[in-house]
Amino acid sequence: MSDLSGRTRIPGPIVTRTVDHLVERSLLHRTVDATDRPRVVVHAADCGRTSCRSLAPRIAEPERDGLAALSSAEARTLRRLLERLATG
Repeated sequence: MSDLSGRTRIPGPIVTRTVDHLVERSLLHRTVDATDRPRVVVHAADCGRTSCRSLAPRIAEPERDGLAALSSAEARTLRRLLERLATG
């Protein structure tokens, strides 16, 4: 959970509640790491992967619309900067 929190920059308790909710809906699976017992590993369930694939086109369209005012070079720069921010 701490890794997810760090990568998403979302506070730990919110990540935990969100993961709990997605586990309840059978979109994710949570397991204890066999080599590091305190560590919890989160995996996408088949249903979660299917939902992700179906949502991707619906997310891509507004993204394209939002970037339409930018040139290709500006859009690449923005994506690169956002990736840098996301990876810290």
